Formats: sequence, structure tokens, C-alpha cells
Amino acid sequence: MKREKLISNIIFLGISIISFISISVYLENSLGLNLTNPILIWPISLLALSIFFAQNIHSSNKYNRKLFIYINIYILWNIISIIRGIFEAETYWHWKSLISNIFPLMLPIITVIFIKPKILQITISNYLKILLPIFFLFLIFLIPSQTYGFYLIPITFLIFFLPDYQYRWIALIGLITIFILFSNLGARSNVIKFIIPYLILLLYPFKRWISKHQLFILCNILFIIPVLLFWLAISDVFNIFEIDQYIEGDYSEVKINSKGENEKEDLTADTRTFIYEEVLSTATKYNSWIIGRSPARGNETEWFGKEMIENFGVNERFKNEVAIVNIFTWTGVVGVFIYFMIFYQASFYAVTKSNNIYSKLIGVFIAFRWVYSWVEDVNNFDLNYGMLWILIGFGLSPYFRKMNDLEIKIWARGIFDKNYRNLNLKNTIEDSILISEK
Repeated sequence: MKREKLISNIIFLGISIISFISISVYLENSLGLNLTNPILIWPISLLALSIFFAQNIHSSNKYNRKLFIYINIYILWNIISIIRGIFEAETYWHWKSLISNIFPLMLPIITVIFIKPKILQITISNYLKILLPIFFLFLIFLIPSQTYGFYLIPITFLIFFLPDYQYRWIALIGLITIFILFSNLGARSNVIKFIIPYLILLLYPFKRWISKHQLFILCNILFIIPVLLFWLAISDVFNIFEIDQYIEGDYSEVKINSKGENEKEDLTADTRTFIYEEVLSTATKYNSWIIGRSPARGNETEWFGKEMIENFGVNERFKNEVAIVNIFTWTGVVGVFIYFMIFYQASFYAVTKSNNIYSKLIGVFIAFRWVYSWVEDVNNFDLNYGMLWILIGFGLSPYFRKMNDLEIKIWARGIFDKNYRNLNLKNTIEDSILISEK
């Protein structure tokens, strides 16, 4: 127990670093400090990545490697793409893009770390006791409201366990959710990521009647949806991003941008179609469909062409707001396919090979995050992207999947109350779980 607590505290240092990085660009404008300078960001990012890497090596000796085969393949393919980037880089900005993108491309290594219940339990508990109160300190510096969800993203994970929490913890999670939803409706990504877990949780009262087969069908539908919508869009049949053509009225919201300025945003505006068009046209021009252009390069852009040339001297946008197009640009169709298989495997195991309703619901949420990677979920070395891989680890974890509803209930309550941690007996039979998985 003491050893796991020490390991969890070390891991928490890495989580704290990526939590800071999550809002550093916005905090920079509030404090007037250069917090995103590579001289600062790269060393602390390397420290966090080193912590995760070291714990990954320690953990990898004890889990069933077949469960994480696609994650390992994905990391290997990313390493190959990074090495290719060394030969693709031509300017200072290409090299900067390559180094900066190493961190998010290697972040999936944290998946293995958090498959153990005790480590994840202590880490989230530390987040609630330390990082959550610090958030209110950040509010003093008037960080823009669209960043709140990036920092508070672990709360979306806790939502799935609401039925088993005491009223005071339910109230806390509920108040944070309301705070996120009404602080800035223009931060659509935050709103969506906090609402979807509640919608999925509506399945909880029907857990006795909903079979794993039905949930798996639902997940398969979610996996098919973005591919289908993508095909309809390129066929000029239907473009879901052009929602402003299908509804009438003024749906605008005033928000504070990253420069600290007020700006009016149309909530129905199409901010994605041009990204796909530019990424696909770049792939066609350079024939980079299969293996991508490497993390050193981006897509050529007309929308931001003037800005890119003025700031970087090249007509390339090195990272977009949409995760899947970044993966495609950097690692090609090969990378996208492996990325898909990670989500599919995690969702499949969580829904069809678990003994508790919570893993099943999170399996559905993992399928949703695949859908959302076609809309946003930008690949940054931050807490938002980190929580995605923690979710995937939860879905794959043989420890969590072997637990029944009561054991998960005790584990979930132990996040808030240390008295429940001593009741979590699952760690005493972890070895037998691993043997049964093999």
C-alpha cells in the first residue's frame, strides 16, 4: 500500500504538470508572463513524460501484453513518424513542430499506468484535494472561461459513478457541471464532454434489462457514424458541420479569446469543413495519404495562410483543432487505422468482457470519444488528452473489468473517503486476475 501510494504521488507530479500546461497559454496572458516559451514548456513536459515512461516500464512487466497491442503498435508507429520528421524538417518552425508534437504522440504510454485501481484512485483523489482548489486560484487571474473544462476534465470521469456517491459529493460534481455549462456556452467542446456522460448515465437504471450485446451494437453505431458522415460530406450529400444552413435564428455567444479580448461567436458557424478540405488537398498534393507528412509538417492553408507566413515564414498549419486530421497529417491512414483500433478494442473489452455496469458505460463513452475526435479533442500534451488515455486504460484494465458493481462502488467512494480504500480488497487478488486474463 505504501509503495503504491509513493508511485501514485510520483505519477501525480506528472499529472500536475500537464494540468498546468492545459491552461498555460491563457494564464500567460493574464499574468503577463511567457509561460509557453519552449525553454520552460519542453523541460517540464520532458519531466512529465519521463515519469510516465518510467512507470510504464515498471507496469508493463505485469500486464497481459495482448490487451495493449494496438497502443504499443501506435507508439511504435509514432516513433517511426518522429524519426521521419528529422528528415522532413526544413526550417526552425518545422523542428519546433516536431519537438512539440513528440509529447502528445507519446502520451498514450500513460494508458498502462492507470489500469491498476489503487493508483488511479489515489491519483484522482490527489487531484480533488490539490489541483481542484488551485483552480479557484486561477480564477482570480481571470483565465478565459473556455479553459475551465480543460482543467476540470477529470470530473467527467467521476460522473459515471454518481449513483454510488454520497450526497455531498454528488452536489460537488453537480455544481462543477453547472459551472462549466453556464460559464461559457460558446465553449462547445466543454459543454459536450460534460453533458454526454450524463446522457450515457441514463442507461444505469436499466442495467438489468440492457444486455452487453445491445450496448456493443450502440458502440458499433458510434464507430460507424463519423466515417459515414465523412463519406456523405465528401460526396456533397450532407455536411453536418454546415448546421447554420438547417436552422434559423441568432445563436451567438460573447467569449474571451486567448488574447483576453471579447469576441462574438456564432455557435452554429462551420469551423471544421475548411480544415478537412485543406488537409485532404495537402495529402493529395504531396501524396502523403498512407504514412503522412510526419509530425514536423502540417497542412498547407489558405484560411490562415497570411498569418502563417507572417508568423512562421511557411504556409503550413502545424496543428488543427481536430484530432483525427492531425493524426492523418502526421502519420497517415496507417496511423488513423491504428488509432481507431485502440478505441475499438478498449470499447469492446469494456462493454463485452466486464462484470460491472460502470465499465460498460465508460466503454460507450470511449466510443463517443472516437466520434468526437473527428470534431475536436485536439492532440495536446495536456490533461484533456491525458484523460482520454486514462479512460481507454480503464476500459482495457483487467482489474476494473473483473470487479462487480459492489467492488466498483467501494473503489469509487474511496476516491473521496480514505475509509473506503481499506475495504477495496481487489488489489489482494490482482495476480490471479492477470493469470486468468492470460
